[in-house]
Amino acid sequence: MTESERVIKGPPLPVVAGVIWAGEQLVVQRRGRGHGAGMLEFPGGKLEPGEQPRQALARELREEWGLEAAQVRIGGVLEVTRHTYPSPGPDVLLIFFEVHAPSERAWRQTLCPEDGASIVVLDPHALQKEEFIEADRPMASSVAEGRYGGQGHEGLG
Repeated sequence: MTESERVIKGPPLPVVAGVIWAGEQLVVQRRGRGHGAGMLEFPGGKLEPGEQPRQALARELREEWGLEAAQVRIGGVLEVTRHTYPSPGPDVLLIFFEVHAPSERAWRQTLCPEDGASIVVLDPHALQKEEFIEADRPMASSVAEGRYGGQGHEGLG
């Protein structure tokens, strides 16, 4: 994509994602279908007009994982990255929030992921960034390198 094409498209599309910790374990999802099917991702999505980023993440988690997802606590911003999808895809500004969830396995079993997606619990030190959708790989690398952890880290915000 040329610089002039990017200018015509306008500013990047703001997207929120949760780096979800259940104790010391990382909770992500495996996409069910569509772009990136079978890949891991940090759950989240696009902001709606007039919506604040934390509100958008809370809404997206409820939409993607069901009402039980409302039990999480959304913390501060960990990182903000930018990713340009291949044409005709968008240019996105990804805002990653630290999220703390109940550590009980029973809580994870009550989640209802949508579209054939599944919940995956991982050891953060064993992450393989190649298993994540491309836009999430920088954050997956940061987690695997130990920049962020489940207990006590409160992010930037």
